[in-house]
Amino acid sequence: MKFLMVLCLAMASVGAMAQIEFKSLDTKLNVRCDFGVGAGVTIGLYKDLEVAPSLNCICLKNSNILTVDTDFHYIIEAGHGFSAYPLLGIVFNENPDLGMNVGLGAKYAFHEKAGAFVECKFQAINNIAGKTFLSMGVNIKI
Repeated sequence: MKFLMVLCLAMASVGAMAQIEFKSLDTKLNVRCDFGVGAGVTIGLYKDLEVAPSLNCICLKNSNILTVDTDFHYIIEAGHGFSAYPLLGIVFNENPDLGMNVGLGAKYAFHEKAGAFVECKFQAINNIAGKTFLSMGVNIKI
């Protein structure tokens, strides 16, 4: 797990040297055994590499938890507005705990300024058992 976090930080340092391009504003719905909502931005770093930081609120039965996710995507264009991507990232929650995200995502641009996306992620935070969840959302291109 530490190796993957070091890899994420290395990717971030490469991205810091690249030309940054704000691509879209994102809103999403997170579904697992609980429910959550999130908002973020997608930033192009270099060619097909992008970073997508987001602020999420997970609604539990007795409380809410805020998390900050920062996922790196490697975009694979599939044509006709479709693209897919593996994702790897880090996550912080308010406790404060540090964890990681690993998963796959897909995007569809249904308009030149708007699109939809879906992601399936496995999220592990410290010694808490990992959870797989689905995120669905809409992005508005900047």
